[in-house]
Amino acid sequence: MLQRLRESLAFIVETGALTPAERLEAGDALGKLGDPRFDPDRLHLPVLLRGQPEPAPLGFVRIPAGDYWLGSPDDDKTAYDDEHPLHRVRLPEFWIARYPVTNEQFRHFVEAGGYEAERYWTPEGWAWRQGTEPDFSAIETHPDKDLVRQHKEWVLGRSRPHWWGDPKWGAATRPVVGITWYEALAYCAWLGEQIAAFSHQVSAQSEEEGASGLRWPRGVIVSPCPARPSGRRQLGAVSPLPRGEGLGVRA
Repeated sequence: MLQRLRESLAFIVETGALTPAERLEAGDALGKLGDPRFDPDRLHLPVLLRGQPEPAPLGFVRIPAGDYWLGSPDDDKTAYDDEHPLHRVRLPEFWIARYPVTNEQFRHFVEAGGYEAERYWTPEGWAWRQGTEPDFSAIETHPDKDLVRQHKEWVLGRSRPHWWGDPKWGAATRPVVGITWYEALAYCAWLGEQIAAFSHQVSAQSEEEGASGLRWPRGVIVSPCPARPSGRRQLGAVSPLPRGEGLGVRA
């Protein structure tokens, strides 16, 4: 019965027959029940896509080598100065995860002692991990003293992501938040060790965006997506979405 419930709920979430608010709540419920799309015995990496076996190895999609547009045109007033000029670069083939890293996936790294294993961290990241020279001057005057206290405790401890365990952000299949570049690199180093048969690279822009020169696959669009479903300022659970409609990578 429970397995049928999981499968039915996953089908409803993936087919899009829900409002953004319903999708958010259904995704969280599915995470609590045990999302059948992710295998707990394989680091909660994807094993199913729309009810069928995941076509990409462990949920990593191959991006072929090619020419990509990076940067912004000179007439783009929304771009920062260091984003100019628009230029073409040649990138080698790489693999990228279909979905953002979830809390459940990152939990494997935390519970495996990833924060205590120096070999996964860059020298700068390990110094940060040890709480080297924290500077709190930017937040000392913040009116929310409880928030300031929480931030200081996190910086001095640095043994978990910021907001780790916060029910607002911590649902199992939601993207992990509150991590630094150092933590992301350490997780990738750890993950690469677990699945050494695969090579991973981080790309700042997707294949479709880079090849077309567009900011988004369909140009400028405004529609609900995992970043702000129903305007709640919360990330929704990772899931396939219609092409160009949100976060994620197509096979």
